[in-house]
Amino acid sequence: MGLTIPQLLDAARAAIEINMDEIEAARERRGLIRDALLAVFPGSRVYFNGSVAHGDAKSPLSDIDLGVIMAGADDQFGPGLEGPRPPMELARDGIREGLSDAYPKLRVQVDGKRRAVEIRFGEPVSSTAEDFTADVIVAVDNIGNTGLYIPNLPEDDWDPADPLGHTSLVKAANARTGNVFARVVRLLKYWNERHGSPMCSWNIKVLAMECLLTPISLADALSAFFNHAVVALERGVTEDPSGVAGPIELNMPKIDVVSRLRDGAERIDTALRAEAEGRPLTAQHHLSRLFPDLVDPVDPDALEQEEAARVRAEVGRDRSVGVGTAAAVTLPRSRSWSA
Repeated sequence: MGLTIPQLLDAARAAIEINMDEIEAARERRGLIRDALLAVFPGSRVYFNGSVAHGDAKSPLSDIDLGVIMAGADDQFGPGLEGPRPPMELARDGIREGLSDAYPKLRVQVDGKRRAVEIRFGEPVSSTAEDFTADVIVAVDNIGNTGLYIPNLPEDDWDPADPLGHTSLVKAANARTGNVFARVVRLLKYWNERHGSPMCSWNIKVLAMECLLTPISLADALSAFFNHAVVALERGVTEDPSGVAGPIELNMPKIDVVSRLRDGAERIDTALRAEAEGRPLTAQHHLSRLFPDLVDPVDPDALEQEEAARVRAEVGRDRSVGVGTAAAVTLPRSRSWSA
């Protein structure tokens, strides 16, 4: 007898769940960056954002996100005033000075970046990651309005954004779903990476917020997400839930994103039907295609035997109601179960 869908998904979730060593190492580095930023921008506020702050980071942990809201800078920097490069370069230099002794392989870069000062530590926090990075946003308060202004370096200008509001929305979603939101987002980020990265993780979170409103099972949450996302993206791109920034861009043409989401919906819904019909191997097969390397593939012979048993049962039911032609049904040997 195969494992149930809840067992398979719990095992998959556990396999990518971040461990305390990763979290502690990330928080230590985040604290050092915070201290370096406050040394450069005294009296400013540092905020934490991204997967670690949202509670949906997955292992191996490879990055963190944070920002500094410059104190008293709104009369010098912002739209129509000075551009973001000078404070970004100031942050870069301060981070180098504050962290280079502890991390001799440290690289801090502004050139070629759009939004953030990029930090590469040259030392991962996980044995299975190549490196550990941090994105640091140098922001200006949007006085009297919601959100902040963040760099748009290619244009040497500032764009509105609401990272603090986004974090509050994610925490509210976690609370109302009993942390199902974070668990399913973690699985969805893995799915996204293994299927061509059609969308950014923030798009996944916003779509999940729209349809996950109460505590439900992981399987039902996955079904809700994929089916909702198909309809939502067919209708149009995802809007910023704070109403501050512009629409969330997709990483590939919408038709390709929707195709991947539709395949996800078909996989999870077919798995749920198969389990309800007493075909656990068929359910596991579809989950293994949804989450390759997290859910073990099924032996093709065992899968075919389960399908043959299903066909025989259907033939028996048809005969019991007088459908004489049903005896001619056979299992097609050419069917590919890897598809």
